[in-house]
Amino acid sequence: MLSAIFPWLGVAFIAAHRRVDSTESGKAQPVPAEGDTVRISVSLGSRALWPSYLLNVFYYCSLASPENRLLRFFVSNVFRSGQVDIETTVEAFQRGLHKLGPLVVESSAPFGLFRRRRNVTGEQPVLVYPQVLPMRHLAMAQGFSGMESQGRRGRTGTDLAGTRNYVPGDPRRSIHWRNSAKTGQLMVKELEDPLDRTTYLLFDATQVWGEDRETTLEYGIKVVASVGSFAQCNHLPIQVLGGGLSKRANPVPKAVMQSEIKGPASRPLLWSTLMKELAMVQPGDGYEISENLAKVPPGASLVAVISASDRGGLQALAKASTMLQSVVLISLEDFIEHEPERGTKEEMHADDLRS
Repeated sequence: MLSAIFPWLGVAFIAAHRRVDSTESGKAQPVPAEGDTVRISVSLGSRALWPSYLLNVFYYCSLASPENRLLRFFVSNVFRSGQVDIETTVEAFQRGLHKLGPLVVESSAPFGLFRRRRNVTGEQPVLVYPQVLPMRHLAMAQGFSGMESQGRRGRTGTDLAGTRNYVPGDPRRSIHWRNSAKTGQLMVKELEDPLDRTTYLLFDATQVWGEDRETTLEYGIKVVASVGSFAQCNHLPIQVLGGGLSKRANPVPKAVMQSEIKGPASRPLLWSTLMKELAMVQPGDGYEISENLAKVPPGASLVAVISASDRGGLQALAKASTMLQSVVLISLEDFIEHEPERGTKEEMHADDLRS
């Protein structure tokens, strides 16, 4: 009878609180990120008049590596007037939305003949952001930030770049009458399209090679996050294409970073918001490479992350590259046993672009 009653009395009045903190709180990027150390603190107390003895405490932690996800602890006693603190650290294994399983308290005191378990907390979501690797150089970004490049001049455009002498064929609506009156000869407006300084970052979530965190998708998101962070530091707007994202992120003042920007998707995004969306991308999300390439305007700068096995994507990128100002291609290899053999002329063109 004691063996049947004591385990129930031992766990029935246990209360618990669990808190998750990142030890990398001083980082400029959102935390915790993949590879960061995460501290998980558990506090146990009792609402009963009597103490509880010999408790097993455990929960499932999907933040950790697969072989270390079941965390177990032994608590000798919990008194009503006291508190037992348990602290453990794990390394965030992979980006994404994780859930800490319910905290389970188990007792089989005093003789181990009966066992009683009780969930003292519910599930707890924890978002792990993509890892951002340090970059010291990106030619296209530094070229834009180091000087103001001129846009394309012509009869059409949005900005007035100057005037020139009238030549047969110029439309009458482009005549600059004021300058014509000053010089005594017909002058026409010369317009300029402002340079699009947006860096387009492209990755593919529809076709994924590899397993666990060693996949083309996971590496693609790391690259996009790293290049995007570098562009942000150089005050360049970026636009991410892939994984269902078609978002533009512009540098915003630090004062604005303290509040959420609400509104349509065309408005500037906070960098932390974009990182959150990258963390939530799942395999199969979004559109294929060819569909996302259609959203990149001619003359733009593109950073594309693509699997070496994605022949269709490489072909589409090879065709689109002739219309772009600059392309940085990052090819992901060795995620399957055998690479496809070289075949058609278009496939060979894609291989040349990849090299």
